[in-house]
Order: sequence, then C-alpha cells, then structure tokens
Amino acid sequence: YNANEINEVFINQIDPKIEKEVLNGIIQTKLKEKAIANEKIQFDEEDFNYYLESVKKENKVYNQIKKDNVSLGIYNGMLKNNYLWTKLINEKIKPSVNVTNSEVNEALEYLVEDSIRTRYNISQIILYKNQNNDPKLIANKLYEEIVNKNNFDSIAEKFSQDKGTKNYNIGWIDEMDINKLIYEAIKNLPIGSVSKPVYIGDDSSGYYVLIKLNDKKQEKIAKKDDIARVQYFIYNQRLELDVKNYLDNIYNNSLIEVY
Repeated sequence: YNANEINEVFINQIDPKIEKEVLNGIIQTKLKEKAIANEKIQFDEEDFNYYLESVKKENKVYNQIKKDNVSLGIYNGMLKNNYLWTKLINEKIKPSVNVTNSEVNEALEYLVEDSIRTRYNISQIILYKNQNNDPKLIANKLYEEIVNKNNFDSIAEKFSQDKGTKNYNIGWIDEMDINKLIYEAIKNLPIGSVSKPVYIGDDSSGYYVLIKLNDKKQEKIAKKDDIARVQYFIYNQRLELDVKNYLDNIYNNSLIEVY
C-alpha cells in the first residue's frame, strides 16, 4: 500500500508521528477483509442493524473518527468490516476455544483458600491518542486542576472520551481484575484522591487515564468463588492468542509490500 492509498483514508495529511500506526491499521483491515472473503462470512442486514445500535449507544468510536478526520464513508465501511470480523470470530474461532476443568483446578491451586482481597470503587477519565492533541500534556494539566479545585466530575464530563459509564464510575472491582498499571497507581492512594496520569498501551497506540479512588474495602473471598473468574480469564487469554495466530497465519501467507 503506497502513500496515495493511505491518504485516501484521511481527509487531511497524515501526521508523521502516527504514519506507522495508520499503516499497521490498514494492513490489519486488509488481512481481515481477506479472511472474511476466504471464510465466506455472510452479511446479515438485520443482525448488522442490531450491531449498529450497540455501537451508537457508546458513540465514542464515532466521536474519535470525527476528531481524526476520517470520512464518514470510510467509517461506515469500517463498521461493516468490524461486524463481519466479529461474526467470523464467533463462527470460526470461538467454537474451538475450550477450557477444561483440570485447567481451572490447576489455576485455582495457586489461590489461597478463603483469601482476603481488596476491592476498589473507582471512576476514570480517559484520553485517547490522536494527531490533533498531546494527550499526555492534557492529562497532566487536568490532573493539576483536579488536585487544586477538587472538580473530578466536571472535568470527566467535559474531557473524558469514555462515555459508556454514568458519572464515569466503574464501580467495585476486585484487585485481581484491575489492570496492573492502574493497580499500582491506586493501591496506596488515599480515598477520594486521583492518580497521576497512567499510560495504557504501547508506543503506537494507547490512552492516558486518571483514576479517582472513591472507596475501598477488604473482603474474604472463598476459593470456589474464583472459579468463574479463572474460567473467564483463561478463555479470553486463549481466544486472544487464537485470533492473533489466525491473523499471523494470513499475514505470513500474504504478499505485503510497504514502501
């Protein structure tokens, strides 16, 4: 895919800082399109409309697309491609992902019987990366304002790009289910305080998050209560690996030239 093909995706010239990210995204999209065609995944208008409704409820994807100056035609094509890719995963990959009782029991052996664990009630402000702003700079400025004015809720309402939760409150989360970076940022945080900006992701993509610790408590967790959690974790870890291997196999058998 040459520079002209990449520029067709964007209305404005691409910021050199994200060229690699954009190119990798285009390659991923092309690989998924090839897989969808190879697997003969059928488009279902009624099912797709239901998928669209679920996307509209969050709306953050649409807002991000507008900020990044991607044309709505491209956006609609991306939605259709995402729908078909999700359908491919559900039909062709998920059925082969299994978690056995022995695997769950083996994982449970590492957990302490009737252990005491901490649960955290948290809220968040999310700032995604794009070419129109410096999210790190914005995150640091917002952090300073929140510390000085104690106005987390109003800042979250105005600036957070995560619109999926009421008042940006995530609620109670077990320490085992929290992202490691976020856990390190809040484990010693006083109740009512806000963490310094935490970056989640890699060099090419990710987001900054400010976490407010609303409350925390310790609870006695019986070993049997972790069965569903362990099953869910192993299943999703295996599914993620199988999807990656599936795409890697298509990539390795494709002729891709970047120049």
